[in-house]
Amino acid sequence: MTSAQEALDLGADLTISKPIQQARLRSILEGTVPKMEREHRRYFRYYVDVPVRFHNALGQSFTARMKNVSEGGMAIKLTDPLRLKGVVAVEFELPSLDPQAFHAKADVVWSDSFVMGLRFLYVSKDSGVALQAWLDSLEGQSHFRESVQPTF
Repeated sequence: MTSAQEALDLGADLTISKPIQQARLRSILEGTVPKMEREHRRYFRYYVDVPVRFHNALGQSFTARMKNVSEGGMAIKLTDPLRLKGVVAVEFELPSLDPQAFHAKADVVWSDSFVMGLRFLYVSKDSGVALQAWLDSLEGQSHFRESVQPTF
């Protein structure tokens, strides 16, 4: 058996031991659930179809379509076959009633001829706030779709 302290020393973020007291469990969950939701949000991919422009270190410009996006990055589908490596400048319009330009520096973390995965390295403060608002709206749309799913 591993003690709670040993588990924490080994890297656990949370431990619960028996007997479980409802008040203690509630206080643990109130602190832990927001952290878990934040972690899920950081990596959860929202499927979208948005035009993207990016520029490589040589100043060449390319266009693509965003396949999915998260707080930490995105996957894009290229119009023409291309293999890129390293850091690229990324820009796109965040869809909304009042569209705003998003600008970031991103690292190409994987690619094949027509698809690339990008991890955001630097996002300006304004773009970060706007991205969070867009992700909030995508999450709301996702919850709405789930709530109106017919059950058979």
